[in-house]
Amino acid sequence: MSFVSVVACQSFITVMSDGLVKDLETGKVLDTKYPKHKKISSKQFIAYSGIKEYCEHITDHFSFTDDMYNLSEIANQIFQIINVGDFSRHNLHFSVGGVDINGEIAFYTIKNKNGEGVRQYRPTNNALQCAFHESGQFKKKISLLDKLTEYLRKTEPIDSKKCLMAQKRLNDLVAMHDPTVNKKTFSIEINID
Repeated sequence: MSFVSVVACQSFITVMSDGLVKDLETGKVLDTKYPKHKKISSKQFIAYSGIKEYCEHITDHFSFTDDMYNLSEIANQIFQIINVGDFSRHNLHFSVGGVDINGEIAFYTIKNKNGEGVRQYRPTNNALQCAFHESGQFKKKISLLDKLTEYLRKTEPIDSKKCLMAQKRLNDLVAMHDPTVNKKTFSIEINID
């Protein structure tokens, strides 16, 4: 399934993914250095987890541009795509985020399972907003949010670099308990200024 974490506050947003890709049927490792996100503009990204080929097919619709995408529209487009045909038969999870067309940090999570649909995150009062793409194997043992909060407390005051360090620690912890996650990570850091 992979592990992706997104953390945002009013002044920045960070995303981190592991790099492991396995064959769905055999479990054979296909790649260990595969980032599960891409920038779609200088201040926006798409991140994903699920079947690589399906996720790539969707992200290929959004090429890098010098302009800003409307993040809400992208989230709704992805939701429409992942709920029809072959896409709807698989657990796919996306996040789109960065600086929105209003010049504020925002992100959306999009899922086609468990009735979650599209969820918007818009940090206020410099409070952190977090979301995770994960298989659920680690979540049964400990709260990902509690663990991330613990790591962040050790690095206060929090900035985007320290946030990525905490996300790396969380990824490595998840990788120790979830065979679909490895410790090779890739990140995107977007600051509002």
